[in-house]
Amino acid sequence: MREKREFNFALRWLESDPAARQLVKRRRRRTWGTAFVLICLLLVGGPWVWTYKLEFDLKQLDRKISAFSDLETLLAKSQAVSRRLKDQERVLELARIGSQDPRPVLDRLRRLLPPGTVVDAFSLKENAVDLKVTVPTPVDVAQMWTSLENSYLFVNVDVQALSLRDKAQTLSLALKLNGARGSQAMTGGK
Repeated sequence: MREKREFNFALRWLESDPAARQLVKRRRRRTWGTAFVLICLLLVGGPWVWTYKLEFDLKQLDRKISAFSDLETLLAKSQAVSRRLKDQERVLELARIGSQDPRPVLDRLRRLLPPGTVVDAFSLKENAVDLKVTVPTPVDVAQMWTSLENSYLFVNVDVQALSLRDKAQTLSLALKLNGARGSQAMTGGK
């Protein structure tokens, strides 16, 4: 049989030369030492690097948000203009209501009042009607209250002071119109 020969020359060289073995051990120690130092640096420097990364991300977000500040100011200006527009529309509506003829409103109210009721004073305001009426009997007061309540033209019709004596009573009523529906019905619109 033939003898098996070793062709791994590096291994043969290491086995034969003790100085070479020392060289390899030193290199291994340096490699492991360098790896240990790098791992320690990563462990110690990791939080600092992470903090730096977070600050960098925060600065990027601040730059992106500052780009939206122009949009925010435009939105605020738009909202202010829309508020002013709504105020102007209210003023125009008040002028329209103030300039309308109160006769149709008064005629509509007279149809709701019981017979014999006298309207002493009448005032048409922005969204309300002030009345001072003289009603002949307490039964007529109840009839007037139910007809005003059932007309759905007014919100919370409330007769506060009522005498049960069978005599004419003078009542002051402040009636608030029931939104757009009430003001349209009072002026004859549909």
